[in-house]
Amino acid sequence: MKYLALATPLLLLISCSSLMPSLPKMPSSESAPVASTKTTQVMAETTANVWEWAWISIILVFVFPSMRAPITGFLKALFFILALPLELAHKHLTMLYNRKYSNEK
Repeated sequence: MKYLALATPLLLLISCSSLMPSLPKMPSSESAPVASTKTTQVMAETTANVWEWAWISIILVFVFPSMRAPITGFLKALFFILALPLELAHKHLTMLYNRKYSNEK
């Protein structure tokens, strides 16, 4: 009787796990061409990590609506950091343009 009490939850767990449907799998990134340099490899990994964090954040927002404010704050900070080099380059080019053409008046 003691073994039956131990075996019942185990059998229930095994039977429930076999009823779980298999989830569809997305194509892996292995089909993509291999990066030729170390820099492009690091950029590919970073891009994949950013997309993983973004998808996790989106799922968490739908599952836990109370986490919407911290997650949107995190995503805003993340995309601000990603856009910062482009913004600084734009400001620098604008400064160079103004410095070159403002003296010729």
